[in-house]
Amino acid sequence: MAEPTAHTLAVPGALLTYDVRRNDSSKAPILVLIASPMGAGGLGTIAGHFSDRTVVTISTPTTCTV
Repeated sequence: MAEPTAHTLAVPGALLTYDVRRNDSSKAPILVLIASPMGAGGLGTIAGHFSDRTVVTISTPTTCTV
């Protein structure tokens, strides 16, 4: 599995942060893991168990003004 690449997405009231661990050779569906209400600390370990596919990990936004 590739090293994660960090991304952010600005949405009204929050800045979402997510990592993508790509597996371009896979035909398996993308797996999305969401850490809420916990932090994203353990998601890398969990994602490592799914090296057969691309994994997107999303952590709870740290700033939310909704």
